[in-house]
Amino acid sequence: MKSKDLVKTIDDMRELIRHVYVNGFESKTEISPKKSDMTSKNLNRLKTWFGDYYEAASKSGKSNHIIIDGRNISHNPLYNAYKMKSFNTANRIEIHFQLIDCLSDGKEHVFQEIEEYIANRIKSEDCSASVIRSLLSHYSKIGLINITKKDNKTFLYQLSNDDVNLSAWEDAINFFSEVAPVGLIGSFLLDKETIEDTSVFRYKHNYLLHALESHVVYSALDAIHYHQKITIHFTNKDSSDLIALPIRLYISAQRGYMHLLVHNYKNNCFDFIRVSSISYIDINDIDPDWQEYESSYQTYAPHMWGVHYRKDYTYDHIELVIHVAKDEQHIVKRLQREKRNGLVEQIDENTYKYSTDTYDSHELFPWLRTFIGRIESFTCSNKKLEKKFWDELDELKRMYSDGE
Repeated sequence: MKSKDLVKTIDDMRELIRHVYVNGFESKTEISPKKSDMTSKNLNRLKTWFGDYYEAASKSGKSNHIIIDGRNISHNPLYNAYKMKSFNTANRIEIHFQLIDCLSDGKEHVFQEIEEYIANRIKSEDCSASVIRSLLSHYSKIGLINITKKDNKTFLYQLSNDDVNLSAWEDAINFFSEVAPVGLIGSFLLDKETIEDTSVFRYKHNYLLHALESHVVYSALDAIHYHQKITIHFTNKDSSDLIALPIRLYISAQRGYMHLLVHNYKNNCFDFIRVSSISYIDINDIDPDWQEYESSYQTYAPHMWGVHYRKDYTYDHIELVIHVAKDEQHIVKRLQREKRNGLVEQIDENTYKYSTDTYDSHELFPWLRTFIGRIESFTCSNKKLEKKFWDELDELKRMYSDGE
């Protein structure tokens, strides 16, 4: 990999990949009219990163696109974007390997031993004590090394013990690297020589763009686990940063979108934020009142259907009555399985009622319509929405009855 194909941050490339993969078939000037030269360089990077999945510009310049058939691949190639990070200087990567080599004996070392070991092998101004201390501190935070205090002035550094047999976890890593949030971690594990690429999994619906949100999701889940406040920086530079407490991560199995549910301190309410709109997250201190917000969420969650709600937290009562024949118990099972909240009751031998109290009644409509042909009655405490439901069915009836 040539150094010119590496990048220091993923932000610009993340937006370009999303643009080329989702939109595609655009020239570099259409993608970014004001930065066509930089876009051209980044498009050349994509050729190296994604190989056969990327088709470069044609003579007309209208053929920049990434083609990936999720049914024919076992691993998400978009993870490659996170594996192209450059080091700050030309010598920094050499310092990294010398540092790891020094600690590879498994013993504890004082800082002076590490500094001397590296200095004897690298002659550069970049190899200063502050740089080495910075790397040690960073590697400690990510769990690569352990730091223990020997006395008031002396610290001991030791490479973290790694005795996990990754081969025994091969199937689990192959699967969860594709379907779980932050599957990027599994992708890095699969790059180790101890695991062979023998995945038997293929996916009919695999939302590959989740890969480009891995760093955001990781930070969000970390903050959720430790009940820490976060500062959200958006991809839209015109949007102000948001300080919030993350509560849950929601992933749509229908459309593949990810939304972060947070408590917005400024507006004193819950907010859903689409993860793809977030550039990065800074993690702050623990919120001492996190249990109060968690309790509010537990009260709020049973009435959620999608990721829309009312600021005043008032909800509508909905009742749907359907007819089910004796040999159609699969309909009842589907009703039980697909309802996200509420109650299913049997009225008589062939009649079932689904009832719920929800904040976002309109979000239920697409699902409720799948029972057309069986619906005996539909009522909603919000009469405007009830009328809208029946008006849409009448419009559908008129549309299909035209010409008869």
